[in-house]
Amino acid sequence: MRIEQLENQLNSCSMGRLFIARSGVFIVVVLLWYCSLIFEFFLLLTGFVLMD
Repeated sequence: MRIEQLENQLNSCSMGRLFIARSGVFIVVVLLWYCSLIFEFFLLLTGFVLMD
């Protein structure tokens, strides 16, 4: 009984780590995409200002 409980706890821990790793990668990708959007918008704004 105790051994099975320990195995279940280990499995849930590894699943939690996997989930955290996946969500971390997802957050990093979203942040990079968001930063690139802001950068492009900033370039567009500066381009319009320079053209005027």
